[in-house]
Amino acid sequence: MKRNLFFIVLVLIFAQIFTLPLYGQGVFIVQKKDVASYEEVKNNFIQFSFVEQIPNLNTSPYYLDESAKDSEVLNSIAEKKPSIVFAIGSYAAKKVREAMPDVLIVAAMIYYPDAEKFSPNEKTVLIASLGSAKDLMEQIKKFRKIKKVGILHNSQISDSANLYISDLKSAGVEVADFSFTSKDEIQAIFQEVKGQIQALLVLPDSVTLNSDVIRYIVTECISADILPLSLNDRMVSSGFFFASYFSTESIGKTAAKVVKEVASSGKAPSDKIRFPSDSESSMNKGTLNAFKLKIPSGIKIGVIYE
Repeated sequence: MKRNLFFIVLVLIFAQIFTLPLYGQGVFIVQKKDVASYEEVKNNFIQFSFVEQIPNLNTSPYYLDESAKDSEVLNSIAEKKPSIVFAIGSYAAKKVREAMPDVLIVAAMIYYPDAEKFSPNEKTVLIASLGSAKDLMEQIKKFRKIKKVGILHNSQISDSANLYISDLKSAGVEVADFSFTSKDEIQAIFQEVKGQIQALLVLPDSVTLNSDVIRYIVTECISADILPLSLNDRMVSSGFFFASYFSTESIGKTAAKVVKEVASSGKAPSDKIRFPSDSESSMNKGTLNAFKLKIPSGIKIGVIYE
C-alpha cells in the first residue's frame, strides 16, 4: 500500500515538473491596435478563458500599430518567454512569428492564410474566421432550389477559395469558379455567369468590399436572378441577400478552447485549422423582396437588415 502511494506521489510530482514550465511562462494576447472586430474577439476570448480556466493568462493585451515601437513591444513579450501567444489578425501573427520563431501561436481573424503568407504548421493553429459555405448552402436551399453556384474571388486567394469550393460541393451543388485580378474584370464575369448559376458566393476582400463594387454585384445579381451570397455579415448589411458567418463571440470561444488544449498538451493539435461550431446568419429583407422570395418557416436568421 505504501509502495503504491509512493509511486502515485512520484507521478504527481513529475506531472507538476513537466507542466509547470508551460503554465509558468503564461499566455499572452497580441493584436493590431484600433480594429473593432479584433477588440470583440479579444474580449470574448478573455471571457471564455475564465470558463476554460486557462492558467497564467495575461488579460492585458499587447497592441501593435505598425510603427517602430512594435519591435520594442514584441521584444518585451519575448523576454517573458511566453508558452502560447493568441495573435489576432495577420499582422500580429506574422510579427509574433518573426520575433518568436519557436512559440506556439493560436491565431484568429486571418481570412486567407495563402494570401497573407501565414500558414498553419507544427507551432501554429488557425481559428477559421469566415463562415461555412456548407452551412450557407443548407440555409439557401430552404429559399429556392439551387443546382449550381458560382464562387467569385480574387486570384490571390485561389488556394483558400478551393477550400470553399470543396465545402460547397459537399453541400450537393455544382460549382463554377470565377477569379479576377482587378475590379474591371468583374463586369466581364457577369456576362459569363448569366443563365449558368442560381447563386453567387462572393469572397470578401479589398475589392469586393468596396461599396461601388457591392452595389454593382447586387444590381447585376437581381437583374440575372442570381442570389448574391457571402460569408461576411458586412456585405449583407450593404445589400447582399444572405450570409453565414462566424461571430466574434464564436471565434473567441473557439480560440479559448484551443489555447486550453494546447496549454494542457504542450503542443499544437494535429488539425491545424479549427472551425467554430456555431454559425450565425444574416439576411437583407430588401434584397429578399427584390427576388420576390419569402422567409421559409422554421428557418433561424440571427440578423435581418431592413
